[in-house]
Amino acid sequence: MKRIRQFAGNEAGSSAAEFALVLPLVLILVFGALASGVMMYTVVKLQHATETSARCLSAQRSDCSLADITPFATGYYTGPALNGLAFAAAQDTCGYRVTASGNFDFFMGSGMLSTPVNTSACYPGF
Repeated sequence: MKRIRQFAGNEAGSSAAEFALVLPLVLILVFGALASGVMMYTVVKLQHATETSARCLSAQRSDCSLADITPFATGYYTGPALNGLAFAAAQDTCGYRVTASGNFDFFMGSGMLSTPVNTSACYPGF
């Protein structure tokens, strides 16, 4: 009976057990926040490339046209690599519309999680 009381009152190792239970959750939160920040940065850079391309089309510059918008827009995109990155341009009621789409890959420990990223910009033509 005395040994059972001693064992029940012994707290040695309890902080290590608590740490082992909490550590995975903390790591998921930290790396999830980092991945979310990188994804937001990706969206901002893709939106910038889309807006710049639409602005170029509306100004009717010689280095960009509706047919050749992909190389121009890809040159302005400086964010992380996106799988299936594609740009499309068309003349719309608002002027020149450029859309971009791609897939952002999150590393989730056991595998990859692919999230679609889409942006669009429209500038009036002159």
